[in-house]
Amino acid sequence: MLLIEPTVRACFNAKKYGVDNVICGHINDEDFNSNILDSCLMLDVIEHIESDIDALKCINDKMKKGARFILAAPAFQSLWSSLDVEGGHFRRYSIKGLNAQFKKAGFKVIYKSYFLSFLYFPILLVCFLEKLGLVKKCNEINPKEKHKKIKGRSSAGKLTIIILNILNAVERICLRCKIKIPLGSSVIFVVEK
Repeated sequence: MLLIEPTVRACFNAKKYGVDNVICGHINDEDFNSNILDSCLMLDVIEHIESDIDALKCINDKMKKGARFILAAPAFQSLWSSLDVEGGHFRRYSIKGLNAQFKKAGFKVIYKSYFLSFLYFPILLVCFLEKLGLVKKCNEINPKEKHKKIKGRSSAGKLTIIILNILNAVERICLRCKIKIPLGSSVIFVVEK
């Protein structure tokens, strides 16, 4: 496994957690030859890249014929909030839009679905409340409040975590069985060169 990461801090963290092959750089650096990747995994990265189509074409160029590429990204522009702005996102994706980008970049789409469906409506509600000014935007929250540690968990909090874990497990089964989920806060694609 090889990790290509542009930030030094993330490279050190990867090494710390056992990733041996770490390169601090970008996939489009000239040091990387064409047709070298057997597979590629990009999780919550593409939304941070201004020209996503150029990035996808670059990855296609670096992949061997028949190589697979798995990508996950935030879904639905309707879920756009100050969290996206603070996170440095340029966009959120629909299946239709990302499908078109993959085809333009020369990939064959094998599987596509939304996931984290149980988060869609809660996030939509928070976005709506943020737009109404009933919930603070990220940049309006005191930095000390953002990093407050919660001491102990209430039984309601523990129950919420159990329910979310169960819903997540059910969704993972659906994804493994290649069942398409019609709605979610994220999108996943499996494509092939």
